[in-house]
Amino acid sequence: MIHLEPTEVFNPGQMTCDEYLDSLFNTFLKTLIHRPLYWKTAGCRVSFRRYEEVDGRYASFWHLISGGSQTDTERNVEIERCRRIGWIRPMVEAFNQDFPNRENHIYWWVSPDPRWRGRRYGLATEGFEYVLFIEERPKYALIITAYYVKQTRRRAKFRAEHDEFWKEKQGPPA
Repeated sequence: MIHLEPTEVFNPGQMTCDEYLDSLFNTFLKTLIHRPLYWKTAGCRVSFRRYEEVDGRYASFWHLISGGSQTDTERNVEIERCRRIGWIRPMVEAFNQDFPNRENHIYWWVSPDPRWRGRRYGLATEGFEYVLFIEERPKYALIITAYYVKQTRRRAKFRAEHDEFWKEKQGPPA
């Protein structure tokens, strides 16, 4: 499985909160926006919601680093999400190496929730501690959210969804 390390924790003695957010946003732009990221094949790009921007930053960026509310402007920055903003590209690239076969680099499954418009994939690190959800659309794939999973029962729920998907597909877990 892929091995990822979280970045350093925000240190108020070294930079202001605004400087930290600027640094995170620059990482987001550098790793996800300025270099094309593809989904499954080179013909399908990964896309991010830009609008409504919050403080001049993509809506997707705020959703990836914050939680607590559906309204982007009311969400709270969560440090564990921030520390993992750089994990999204390597997780998608690891998925691309594995798909459609067995999981060698990343855990993945198709999430069963019928409310979503497209086919929604879950990608997870070992232990299901960090999850990324991507919705497949006809011409692109949209990053929905990614977050650190604090609760053991929530990790178990994602693992159960994963295991059920693969049981039906006759594939992993091995």
